[in-house]
Amino acid sequence: MTRVLIEIHEGQVVRNLLENDLLSLLTAHDAEVMVVTPGARVPKFVERYTQPGVEFCDLLIIGSASLTRWENYESTLGKWLSKRGQRAARQVLWGSFGERLSLRGADAEHDLLDSWRPDVVVSTHLSQTYGRRLIAAAR
Repeated sequence: MTRVLIEIHEGQVVRNLLENDLLSLLTAHDAEVMVVTPGARVPKFVERYTQPGVEFCDLLIIGSASLTRWENYESTLGKWLSKRGQRAARQVLWGSFGERLSLRGADAEHDLLDSWRPDVVVSTHLSQTYGRRLIAAAR
């Protein structure tokens, strides 16, 4: 059985993924799914998408997460490189600095990954602190 952890933080992404039966597709192929979202605090949201094999959690980090000064520098330079088509340089920047910087504040992410042990981790917004930290912690 494959364990899939999906971070979804905003309504448009919920619509694009969950309203298109992604959870049903995954669970039909014997996957267990953990959806990390602030929506986990909203009973109607959980009720709408609950099905066997799907769990919800909120790390309560979205409102409090912020980039450090060095993470901000790395992120800004990375965006600049990406806009100019410098994908390889962006990857080197992330691998050399960005990932290590993101790990510094990833305690909640590490705890979730250690307790749930997913096989696959998907973040829907890598330019935001929580997405960066989740992926850095998962690697």
